[in-house]
Amino acid sequence: LNKYEFDDLYIPRKVWAELYNISNMPIPEWAPMQQYSKKYDQGKIKAKKILFDKHLKLSKVISNDPRIIEIPDYKQNAAFIQSLPQHINAKKHGARIEVLNPREFDKWIGRAPPPTLVERVKSTLTWLK
Repeated sequence: LNKYEFDDLYIPRKVWAELYNISNMPIPEWAPMQQYSKKYDQGKIKAKKILFDKHLKLSKVISNDPRIIEIPDYKQNAAFIQSLPQHINAKKHGARIEVLNPREFDKWIGRAPPPTLVERVKSTLTWLK
């Protein structure tokens, strides 16, 4: 396989870079010099949209148990499961999705994970000093 078999814009990017090189100008930060799919995690974008987009009008429940997410809409539920990376390890139970690795899920989605038991004990001990 050659470099640009899966990237239709590989050659235009190279031409863009060469033109800026010839003109002795730096390539602007906004220039699309790499594939969008390599720069941004598409699964994460889709998962965040499903969970946090207020315009989707879905009733989503993120319960007190950080491992349970409920997405009643079948299509959105399936899209959410497909968007998760394998290391998150989630299981689907009807409309409920059980995240078996909630700390990794929180890191991946960009939400602060709840403190571990050790972190809670340390903060309590420092508070008592």
